[in-house]
Formats: sequence, C-alpha cells, structure tokens
Amino acid sequence: MKKVIVLSDEAKDKHGNVLLEMSVYLHGDGATPNVMTKWNNDIIGYADDGTPIYLNYSETDVKNAQAEFMAKAIKEQKKFSAENGINPDLVNIIGAEKEGNANE
Repeated sequence: MKKVIVLSDEAKDKHGNVLLEMSVYLHGDGATPNVMTKWNNDIIGYADDGTPIYLNYSETDVKNAQAEFMAKAIKEQKKFSAENGINPDLVNIIGAEKEGNANE
C-alpha cells in the first residue's frame, strides 16, 4: 500500500466567486510539490453587444493565493518526507531528491 496526501484549495474574489482551483499530490519523497492550477473561465454574463463577460480578478490576489497554497504544500511535503526517512530540506530545491541525497 502506498500513502499519498492530496491537498486542494480555491482562490475566490471578494464576491465569493471561485477564480481558480489548486491541487497537489504529495508522495513524501522529498520532491518539490508540483501544484496544478485550474482557472475558472466561466462566462458570468454578456455585454449589450453580445460579447461574453468573464470574472475580473486581481493578479496580486491570485499570486498571493498560489504562494500561500505552495507554502502549505511544502510544509506538508516536508513533514511527510521526514516520516518516510527522507531529508525534508530536499523539498525546497527542485530535483534535489533525484541527486541521491534522499536519506542524508
């Protein structure tokens, strides 16, 4: 049996509309989390000329939400990696778990 941790979260605008969904699968292998982001491109209405109206979002708010989610994913991956006897510091460097230093 293999243990996998799945984290997911949403970033919403000030009106509660979901702007994006973020998810990650953690394997406790010392790897840097690879967060998947799904944008909400739903049409919320139409202008008088018939063109679609999409959700407006603040890039700063989205970047902050993504950074906050990544920080949580890194924290969980470090804990999970340590449980598996793998150096949790490897999580911060992309590809470090492949260098053969996993148990140092």
